[in-house]
Parts: sequence; structure tokens; C-alpha cells
Amino acid sequence: MLAQFPSGRCEPIEDNLREEGTTTVTATTDEVWWTLTFDGATANGHGGAGIVLRSNKGKVQYVAYKLDFECPNNEAEYEALILGVMAAERWGTKRLDIVGDSKLIVKQATGCYTLKELALAPYRTVVQRLLDKFEEVNMIHRPWTENRFPDALATLGAKVVVSEKRFLISITKRIGPTVLDGDYNEDLDQDWCTLIERQLHTKEGSLPLLVLSQYCFACGDLYYRGTQGWLSRCLGPTEAAKRLKKVHDRTCGEGEIAFYRRVQCQGYYWPEMAADTAKLQKSCHRCSLTEVELECNFIDAPEDWRQMYVDYLKESVLPMNRRDAERREHTFTSMVFTYRARRFFLDQDQLYRRTLEGIPLKCLGS
Repeated sequence: MLAQFPSGRCEPIEDNLREEGTTTVTATTDEVWWTLTFDGATANGHGGAGIVLRSNKGKVQYVAYKLDFECPNNEAEYEALILGVMAAERWGTKRLDIVGDSKLIVKQATGCYTLKELALAPYRTVVQRLLDKFEEVNMIHRPWTENRFPDALATLGAKVVVSEKRFLISITKRIGPTVLDGDYNEDLDQDWCTLIERQLHTKEGSLPLLVLSQYCFACGDLYYRGTQGWLSRCLGPTEAAKRLKKVHDRTCGEGEIAFYRRVQCQGYYWPEMAADTAKLQKSCHRCSLTEVELECNFIDAPEDWRQMYVDYLKESVLPMNRRDAERREHTFTSMVFTYRARRFFLDQDQLYRRTLEGIPLKCLGS
């Protein structure tokens, strides 16, 4: 389906429809009857008009207008009706069925209701003059629940911000979820999963039912359900190594959460995940520090231990001792110090440190 957004009040509708290809549609004498369904909508003071024109020969045209001016709801309904009738006239039809969900507009246009609002009077006059050009016109009211397509077009026209004068929106119908396409499934080499997959499919195997109940299939992928109910996708050796490296590169040095828990939160699982994460964390200098070590304040200087934090908070000066310089670990030490210094603050030149609960503690010298 293509929804057009023409500009201007009287701009003609393009006859080119992009369906299976670009087809030029020309009105002929065989197309003797058209049905116009319309609706108007407002949003943020501006309006939108939705129009659907359908012929008895199967031709259909979807059009949405952006009414980029102050337009109350009744005016938007009249705009949609007028623009739809003008489009039907340009297509050369002489017989027209009109369907709208605004009872007020339909009844006023057909003369069943009197008109009291001065702002609507010019609209009804234009509608009457346009309908005089047709040989036969039938206008009926239909509930909103039976007029949802034009309503959707009108709402779209009212809410979108249009910078171009005209653009096309293509809506493609899908008959199934994208997760069922199979295009995103990995070529798995997970031999540890082969036995589980086979037993889940064939119901035959040596795995205990208790173990097998922890696994399930969804859209071609095997998932493991943990003791707390969370689901994790099962990975083979190759993909597990790749995912492990990506998570480590992204979170290295962030010690608030254990590295194993970070991998787990990404929704991955393999039997050796705990051992692999522990091995990688131990081999990485930045990840090897525990939360307890990061909370400790190790000092090896004879001067007041508070001074290095005062210097950092006042002048952003990082400490450096002789041992760190010799081992060339100043960059790493600075990172750890910066992490610890987040808990400290100055108040009238007095150093304080926040606890894990946020309680400030006054720092005292030795």
C-alpha cells in the first residue's frame, strides 16, 4: 500500500501507483462507480485528512494530507471530504458513493442537519457545489470501527512532521514474524548441544528428564532456563569465545558487577561459562581487582594520607609514588585511585567520605 502526502489544497493526485511495478492508471468509461471513504483528524492544532478511493473495477487509491494550518476537528473532516470529492472528479467518475464516520458532517452535507457554526458554512457550500458536478451521489454515515483505514491515514497525516511537499510511504504486508525467517540463525558448532537437541526432537536419549527440562527451543535456537527462570541462548565453542571477548572488551575494569554476571545478563550460556569467565578475569590485570580491594585505601606514604585526595579534588592531581614509577603502572594506579576518589568530597576544606549507604564520614589523620 502506498500513502501519498500531496501539498496544497487543490494539488492533483499522481496517477502512478507503485505496487508490483509502476502502472499508469487512466480513467475510462468502463469505471462507472467509485466509493470514497474519508476521515479527518487533529493533533497539536494541525490536521490530517485520510482518503480511500475504490472503484467497482478493483482500482484503489490511498491518499493522506497534512493540513499544516490551524484546523479543528470538524474543519479537518470537511477538508477530507472536499479533497476526496475533488480527487474523484479528477478521475472522471460521475457516480460516487461517499462514506464518513462523522455523523455531523454527513448529515450537514446531505441537508438532514441545520448548520449554525459560521466557520463551517463555507465548507458546506463548497461540498454542495462539488457534488453538483456528479450525476449520482450517495452519502452515508458509518461508525468509526468500520472506517479505520481512512482514520489511520488521517492520524498519520496529522501527527507526522512533513518537510517535503510530497512523499510516499510504502507499507508491506508480512504474514509471519521476522524471527521465523531463519536469516539470523548462527551456523552452530555446539557439539555439547547436539545431544540435547536430538533428544528434544526425538524424545529419545540418555539425558535425565530433570536436566532436559532446563532446555527449550524457540525459532530454531536452543535456550537454557536457569534456576531463577531467566532464559539464556546456548552457544557453541566458537561463538562463546567471540561473545566472551566482546563483553570483556566493553566492560573491562568495571568492578561493580562480577564478570560472570555480566555475561549472564547478556543472555548467553554454555556449560564452561563460569570457568571461562573466571579464567579471563584472572588473566586481566584490570578485572582482577575485587570490589573489596577497590573499597580499601592502601597507602605507603609517611605523609597525611588525606592530602592526595584533597589535591585531587582541588586540582585534579593524581598521586604517584616511586614503586609505581619503577613498575610503570602509573596509568593503572591512577584508574584505581580515580575510582576510589569518587566517594570523597570536600566541605569547607574538610575531607569526607561517603559509605555505601551514602552516609558522609569525616576523614581523620593518623
